[in-house]
Order: sequence, then structure tokens, then C-alpha cells
Amino acid sequence: MTKNIIKYDGMAFKPENELERIRTVLAKNHYQQIPIKTPDEINQMKIAGGICAKILDEISPFVKPGATKRKLNAMIQELICNKYNAEVDRLETDAETSASDRISACFGHNNVIVNAEPDDAPLQAGDIFGIDVSIKKNGWCGDTRKSWIIGDEASPSTLNLFSVSQNAMWLAIGMVHNGVSVETIANAVEAYANKHNVSMLKLPITLGHSLGQRHMDGWLIPLYNTEVNKGRVLKTGMVITIETFMSAGSGEAEILNNDLTSAVTKDNAYACYWEHAVAVTDTGCDILDLRSSESSDWATEVLDK
Repeated sequence: MTKNIIKYDGMAFKPENELERIRTVLAKNHYQQIPIKTPDEINQMKIAGGICAKILDEISPFVKPGATKRKLNAMIQELICNKYNAEVDRLETDAETSASDRISACFGHNNVIVNAEPDDAPLQAGDIFGIDVSIKKNGWCGDTRKSWIIGDEASPSTLNLFSVSQNAMWLAIGMVHNGVSVETIANAVEAYANKHNVSMLKLPITLGHSLGQRHMDGWLIPLYNTEVNKGRVLKTGMVITIETFMSAGSGEAEILNNDLTSAVTKDNAYACYWEHAVAVTDTGCDILDLRSSESSDWATEVLDK
């Protein structure tokens, strides 16, 4: 089975001054604080998250060899806007961190980590593929992501990446509760990745975040060892996304200089991440976007390993 490298011919990486501008935006005071949500607000976010989960369930049968990102993009747009009467929420008010409104969801495809072009290139057996659905319903955001192995077979390294990224998400979810430090969770995720021979992806845009009436309404939460997480402790009522960005290769990555803010691995290694939004509780967390085939007990299974 030949590796299917996604290429955007002639597309350069963002220059260092552009990357520095993104870092500057993400260092603003807005991202140094995190609002506490009321139970009613969390219920509103559970409605939005539930819609995201249903969309992934409904699109899943169409994610198969021969499908195109252009077709999937159109189907997701139809589901969000017409079936569920919600809004696509892929844009931030800070232009430096925005993706184009040409995409109704964030696609990851093999070596393209996020914001793959919604083109007509067909998915192939052995590909690793993901859809990150972000919506706004009644003023509140939902944000979740599922990954797939396309077809019946894939290389051992691809299968390992797929399962390690998924298990690491559940590991992190199982650690969330009132009073736990973000650093403790992030370091555990990175240690789990290293133990299983995959690398964390450490771009300014490959991270989790606080979620609310804005897609990124406060803290940024990279799930690896970094100064950003120091001193941050989760409290009941916080809502955050758990996102486990990993690569089967070196972990080095770049952002392309395009309107989608696409990110790719430098060594063309396959990448993967999974995501759930959770509300912190006194004793654990409430997953706001659980899909029909999932169980919150899976977090305990990973913790028990």
C-alpha cells in the first residue's frame, strides 16, 4: 500500500514574521483568563455539542474510499445550516488565526494536520482522515472531532497513531476534575505519546482551548509540556476542549501560507487528533458531545492501563 501524500504544489510555508504575529495574537490578555459557565450555559453548550456529535454520526457512512472532501464539505454545510439551523463556527475574530469560510469543517488528511483543502482528490484505502465540526447554536459553541482509517487496512504505524491519539484523548478526559492542574494532564498525554512511539505536534494552532460563546473564549490548552500550562488549575464550570495532536514522524510541522491556514507535517508523516469538549465538575467532567457509539466509561479504561 503506497503512502498517499497530500501535496499543495507551489504553496510556501508561512514566514517567521507571520508565525510570530499568530503567537502575538494568542498571547493577548483574552487568552490568559477563562470564564466559569453556569449550569444553564453548559446545557446550552450540550445542545450545540449534541448537534456536532449527530453530524459526525450522520456523515460517517460517507467517509470511505472514493469520497471527496469537496462533497463531504457540502454535506456538512447542509446538515449544520439547514437540518440543524445552526451556524458554521470556523472563524475567529482575530484574523491571524482564522480559517477561510470556504470550509464548513476542519479536515485532516494524512500529512495535512488541519484545514485541508476541500478538493476533489478521493480518499484512498489506508488514509487517516478526520473531521472537526464546530458550530454555534443559540449563541453557544460546539466543537468536536472524529478520525477514521479509510478502508479495511492501513500500515502498522498509521494504526498505532490512530489508536494512541484516541486513547490519549480518553486518558486526558479521565483526568479532568475540579482542582487538577492542566500541566499534570498535558504531561501525562505527552508521556503516553512518547511511550507509544508517536510525537506531539506543537504548532501555535495545534491545541485545545476554552469554549463558550466564542470558539476560543479563553485559555489555550496545549496537551504537552510547555510553560503555557504552568499554574493553571481546572475549576468546576470551566468548559475546555481536549485535543490530542500527534504525528507518526518527528512532530515537526509548518503552517502553509494560504487562506485556510492549513498545517502540514514537515516530513510528510501522517498526523491525527481526536477531540471532545468537556465541562469540569467537582468529581470529573461532563462530555458535551458524546457520539452514539461512544461511552464515557472509555476514559476509565485508559486510566486503568
